[in-house]
Amino acid sequence: MARRSVLDLLDDIASLGDAKLRFLPDKPDWRSPSELGRAAYRAGWWWRGIAEPGEAVAAVLTSSFDCLSVAYGAWLAGLRLVSLPHPARGVSAQEYVKNLKTMCALADARILVMDPAYRPLLPDTDLKVYGFDGYRRSIQPTYNLPAGPYPGSFVQFSSGSTSDPKGIVLSLGSLGKAIEATVDALEPREHEAGVSWLPLSHDMGFIGVCLAALGATAPPWNTRGTLTLIRPEAFLARPSIWLETCSEEKATFTAAPGFALELAARMLRHTRTALDLSSIRVISCGAEPIKANGLRHFADAARPFGFDDIAFCPAYGLAEATLGVTTIRPQERWRVERVDREALGEGVVELSQGTAADDTYELVSCGSPFANTDVRIAGAAAYGLIEVRSTSLMDGYLGKESVPIGDDGWLTTGDLGFMDGHDLFVTGRADDVIIMAGRNLYPDDIELVASNHPLVRKGDCAAVKYDGGYAIVVEPVRPGVSEDSLIQAGREIRAELARVLQASPTRVVFVTRNTLAKTPSGKLKRSLIACQLIDDELAVESMV
Repeated sequence: MARRSVLDLLDDIASLGDAKLRFLPDKPDWRSPSELGRAAYRAGWWWRGIAEPGEAVAAVLTSSFDCLSVAYGAWLAGLRLVSLPHPARGVSAQEYVKNLKTMCALADARILVMDPAYRPLLPDTDLKVYGFDGYRRSIQPTYNLPAGPYPGSFVQFSSGSTSDPKGIVLSLGSLGKAIEATVDALEPREHEAGVSWLPLSHDMGFIGVCLAALGATAPPWNTRGTLTLIRPEAFLARPSIWLETCSEEKATFTAAPGFALELAARMLRHTRTALDLSSIRVISCGAEPIKANGLRHFADAARPFGFDDIAFCPAYGLAEATLGVTTIRPQERWRVERVDREALGEGVVELSQGTAADDTYELVSCGSPFANTDVRIAGAAAYGLIEVRSTSLMDGYLGKESVPIGDDGWLTTGDLGFMDGHDLFVTGRADDVIIMAGRNLYPDDIELVASNHPLVRKGDCAAVKYDGGYAIVVEPVRPGVSEDSLIQAGREIRAELARVLQASPTRVVFVTRNTLAKTPSGKLKRSLIACQLIDDELAVESMV
């Protein structure tokens, strides 16, 4: 099959695709791919009227028909579309606006398109700000938009979980190849029904779910399915909307990071709503490293509603590869291995047989590589930096950032892991590794131990480098816990970490709920949390 750019896919979707899409909670009516195609060309004409050929234009992508039309329209007009993040938890409005302006300046974007709800954040700006419905004023909604002198392109920023976000430049060809590889890996069937609340401002929500689901309606897959996109703010306000919609639509495909699975598991244990989750064939889980207990907790809570945990498809991806790198295939049993904790700390992989023990570390396989993608460990080592070679790698970074791609085409990811057969296991970011007395300690390992304390809120526990060692920064499981109780909990966490890891934290810090900094996709921003701790900028409730 000849590889297509994302615009070739749009034309195939609009002219040949037989599907329906809708947007909740504000637009419950169904729209067709042909409507999206017409609107995209109309938006392309609108863009030609306000932007110069080849210009960079920025957008905070939202889950709406107009947003998708404007995004595709920018590419049709030969523009560089720069995707900006939604506000993240633990980041003030002032800091968010500062970040937006910095990203726009880095991309040399003078035009910003955003939801009206965010417009008050920018009362005074040199940017030209538009709403996503601005294209509706165009009087030329036809398909005869002549090609411009420049091809379109896409910029997505890295998550910024360990450093300042980098602007990653992707060609429309790379984007098309990534979408096709994703669809192939998920092995779509006829009449697939997709449901997602993931933000379109994040690559997993935009590329891995939205564009892949739309692409699957075109040849050769012709799924003739449905796609329901839920606004992320609606999910955060009422998490039950996600699985309720999956039940109503007989969803076969959805996606979620680890924190959402834990949140949904808690909801399912207490719901009185009659749900049917038996149709779910695939849940793509893309936050790395993926926690086995998070998958088990969701499976245990969802099983009474017909859910089969073989639907879990843990995956690994990164923005520099457009998105997907490896995944467990549909109906393939997800795999968990235990590694010797002490050996891994010395950079050696020793798989451990038998039951759970304090001296082992549990890891979930992220599956095997996508088509046209190769994965290896740097230096042919058993364990170390993960390297990727793919047809959908980035063109480069914005600005003068050096590109970590060698002359042989291999990208050094900055993530640590190992291969067992064809399966990739990810242990974490190299930048996050804490070195104490010559040993490597991994934040996820530390956080797993600390999170077992009953006063720690699951998913809101960060291990960060601090004062030559490490600190644990956590949120309490509920509001109103007394300071004395938190101090006692801190002492117990410290003692348990010393017992299990033989490495006690310098500090255990409880902070106010919902203040721990995370990326828009829910990853802990450990580097920022460490800086906030050092600079005394955390909302501390107790510290021991």
